[in-house]
Amino acid sequence: MLDDTDSGWLNKGYITYTVFDGMWNAPQYETQYRQFAELIVVAPPAPSDIPAAQGDD
Repeated sequence: MLDDTDSGWLNKGYITYTVFDGMWNAPQYETQYRQFAELIVVAPPAPSDIPAAQGDD
């Protein structure tokens, strides 16, 4: 009997990378990812860094 459920495919190794699998198996990227996420959350661009909209008037 064929098992085509997600766990069946995962157990057979056909699905080798998912979001969660990547997070579990790529610890070398975790620090880089955390720094990137922190940069976005903690340091949004200052209003002076955002170019003003240019009108056609």
